[in-house]
Amino acid sequence: MKISEVTRRNIFDDLQIQKIPWNGRLEELDFLTRLFDLEKLPSKDPRFQDAHGDILKHRVMNHDWEDNWIFYDDRFNLLHGNDDDFLRFLCEMVHPVVRPDTDEVSSLVKMFNKYLKADGWEIAEKTRISGAPVFSARRTPVGTEYSLNNAMAEVQFPESTEAVISALTKYFQKQRKNEIVEILKAASARIEQTDYDNWNGGIYLYTLYLHIPMELFAEVDLKLEEIQKTITQTAQSILKTAERDHISNVVVTPVMEPISFISDHNEAEQKGRHLWEPGMLRLFISHVAAHRIAVSNLKHTLFTYGISSFVAHEDIKPTVEWQLEIKRALCSMHALAALLTQDFPKSKWTDQEVGFALGRGILIIPIRIDINPYGFLGAYQALPGNFNDIKSLAPTIVNALVKNDSTEFQMREGLVVALEKSTSYPASIAIGRLISGIDSFTSGQITRMVTAQKRNSQVSGAFGVPEIIRDIAKQNIVDDEDDLPF
Repeated sequence: MKISEVTRRNIFDDLQIQKIPWNGRLEELDFLTRLFDLEKLPSKDPRFQDAHGDILKHRVMNHDWEDNWIFYDDRFNLLHGNDDDFLRFLCEMVHPVVRPDTDEVSSLVKMFNKYLKADGWEIAEKTRISGAPVFSARRTPVGTEYSLNNAMAEVQFPESTEAVISALTKYFQKQRKNEIVEILKAASARIEQTDYDNWNGGIYLYTLYLHIPMELFAEVDLKLEEIQKTITQTAQSILKTAERDHISNVVVTPVMEPISFISDHNEAEQKGRHLWEPGMLRLFISHVAAHRIAVSNLKHTLFTYGISSFVAHEDIKPTVEWQLEIKRALCSMHALAALLTQDFPKSKWTDQEVGFALGRGILIIPIRIDINPYGFLGAYQALPGNFNDIKSLAPTIVNALVKNDSTEFQMREGLVVALEKSTSYPASIAIGRLISGIDSFTSGQITRMVTAQKRNSQVSGAFGVPEIIRDIAKQNIVDDEDDLPF
């Protein structure tokens, strides 16, 4: 069943009434380029060759279009076009890159599904990134109050979880797949319905979740995708007891031991925001307090580049409130840097901090001050570090953050924020050296750098920096040099 114009207008009207920006925290161009090839869509303004050009002109430079222009622009055809584009647009609105606030995401998904259910669709969680849900659209039985929770309550896989695990274990034992056998034997398993297709009377799709100890997960992590695929294919092959029920996915995850001083990760993340400078990348620096002077110098140097660092000193007597602050920082950090000094393994805290980062699946940067990475950190490439040369270590960390997929956007954003707030020529020059080697700034970030050059004398007067910004702007924003606002 096609999603009707009535449903689409209801959703758009609700968004406008609540004054919810469709692009979330992203610039509009950044949001749209995640979904559409703007250079292949026509321009409505004859001065520009494509949609990218006229959107940049009328929404970034002049801002003379309505905020919700996208809903009614026939190039994107969200009001009358195909269902896939419309649903992808809704799912992108609640993607964690676009909207980090899980409460806001939950409210939006609920609103979308209120209207979509009449046409046989719903938005549902498909997977997670850094602990945040990622959504996709799926068919539901038309005219029913259908949700994932209802489906799990009403529909169960015809075989018990124990029977499925037993069958798979016996099969892989015969195949001498010892690694998979170990996973199946160690796993706390469950089967949940995660999708539905109403074709041919309805097909119920399930996910087999295997929760295994962290030690085992660390051993198989590099081969995890292959292992999950092998188990999925085997389950589909040997479990043919029902035509309408299929295991379509297998997910292997580590079991995290809870930290006693706080139980609610989301609460800790929300309450940890005061620990960080707004707009900057959040870096937790795991270290031993004996080196606090050098670490403090590193923290202040990193701030120049748009990195807000959390430094916890081991010589402060741990109180409940202190432990809460550490947990809040761990829950809200974007990345962790481990300063591997000779005494790092002897600390009561550093290995726990690293383990927390591993459990969250965020980037860990081991920095070899005295020793090589060990334990779980052994799988990571270490950066060389020297406390006597903090000035060189800081940009090395920045480059590692820019090159990693999970932190590149926030690190680029941090550099832009640092440029906007720069208070000295040397700071602007240091930032300029780094941004000159980055070719993936968004159009919104480039526009802000241009504005910073215009408004901040510490940027405009910094040797070579205006030229760097000009080159970036010419290559990425406009072809006509006369349009550059300096």
